[in-house]
Amino acid sequence: QQQAHDAIKQAFMREGIILRRIDYNRPLIVHTDFSNKGIGAVLGQVDDDGNEYMCACISRSLNKHEANYSSYKGEMLAAVWAVKMFRHHLIGGPPFKLVTDHQPLTYLMSTE
Repeated sequence: QQQAHDAIKQAFMREGIILRRIDYNRPLIVHTDFSNKGIGAVLGQVDDDGNEYMCACISRSLNKHEANYSSYKGEMLAAVWAVKMFRHHLIGGPPFKLVTDHQPLTYLMSTE
């Protein structure tokens, strides 16, 4: 759990990055990641200067079955879990973009 949380958190550790409230007039960005120990997600937005900022950060440990998932299945688990956990911000809210670093999953999400 901590490993997945830390990996995503590192993306936002640049100087000047702070946790901000969600601005429902701006699109949302959901970053997800999977490791052999846990999954994590960050809900963020982009400010007027083009800088991404964090609104929320979540993570959890994998159960014994999930720990055996392939990277493809694990990255999909992280994406589905993140959307479910952030659903109260995403459903009926501004448009959102789902971001993952897993190339096969990125391709799948870009096809119609």
